[in-house]
Amino acid sequence: MRCPEEMEIKELPINRRIHVALKYISEHLNEKLDNNMLANHCGLARNAFVRLFSATMEESPQAFVRRRKIERACYLLHFSNLSIKEIAKELGFADQYCFSKTFAKLQHNSPSRFRKSHMSFKSDYSC
Repeated sequence: MRCPEEMEIKELPINRRIHVALKYISEHLNEKLDNNMLANHCGLARNAFVRLFSATMEESPQAFVRRRKIERACYLLHFSNLSIKEIAKELGFADQYCFSKTFAKLQHNSPSRFRKSHMSFKSDYSC
C-alpha cells in the first residue's frame, strides 16, 4: 500500500456534505467514527448519509474509515518508531488484536511483517 501522500487524488465530490464528512474523518482518525455521528455532523439522517456517501465515494462510510485508518497505519509503521500497540491506540482501535486483524484483512499482511518488509527502505531515507 502506498502512503496517503502518494495516493492519486480523486476529483473531490460535488456534494458539500460529503466534503464535510471527508474533512471530519481525516481530522478525527484517532476516534471511533460511526455512521450516526458522521451523519449528525453532516446534518443528515443516518440512512440518507450512508446512501449519499456510498454513491459518491463508491464505498460505505465505514469501509472508507477503515481504509483511511489502515493507510495511516502503513505510514506510521514505515516512518515512525511507534509500537504496534501505540499505533492501534493512536488510530482509535479497541486494542492491538482488533487493529492487527483489520490491518491483515486489508493488507494481506500483519503489521509487524509490513514494518519488517519496509525496514530497508526506511534506512535509505533517514535524515
